[in-house]
Amino acid sequence: MINLAVFASTKGTDLQAVIDGYVLSSAKPENDLRKKLGAMDTERLFAYLYRLNPEIAEELNESDRKNKRRLVRRIEMIKSGEEGGMIKGEKRYDALILGLRPEKEKMEKRIYKRLIERLEEENMIGEVKRLRKQGVSWKRLERFGLEYRFIALYLQKKINHDEMVEQLFIAIRQFAKRQLTWFRRWEEQGERIDWVTSKSEAVKSVKGFVKK
Repeated sequence: MINLAVFASTKGTDLQAVIDGYVLSSAKPENDLRKKLGAMDTERLFAYLYRLNPEIAEELNESDRKNKRRLVRRIEMIKSGEEGGMIKGEKRYDALILGLRPEKEKMEKRIYKRLIERLEEENMIGEVKRLRKQGVSWKRLERFGLEYRFIALYLQKKINHDEMVEQLFIAIRQFAKRQLTWFRRWEEQGERIDWVTSKSEAVKSVKGFVKK
């Protein structure tokens, strides 16, 4: 096996696909099923997906939950017998997986600090305005999730600036919590994750892994 050191990423399914050797779905499109699902809105599609497989439904981010095409494809794959839309193949890597798990208070401070940086220093509001001028609809911007959604609501005057910051802060914290829940579930499936709270701990784990 090839040695591989990675950090737990924001997209857990992508990371697991690499580590556990998953391959892309081979499920063929089902025209009759697609026609039936195509008549449903995203809320009904998500509810249907949740009934089929609650774990997979809960792993979807906000953008995927509101994307009709992706929801239909997920349902199609599960109905064909491919749980989660991926088939487990041969494991090719001896991997060290580092998960960042700071104290809750520190994590929330970092999230808030990063949020303000995105809004003020990186001019995220200006970015959403430019996308709108380029023809991106409000509906589509809201479907992008997180910053795009709440900034779009703010620019439409559906919420004020303080409400935008507060709701964004809550949404990002919830997203971070879902990430941790996903990686803990991966641990329960048998994968080892070295949880670290600092850079020095991470460096120590990597050095130990490389010396093997």
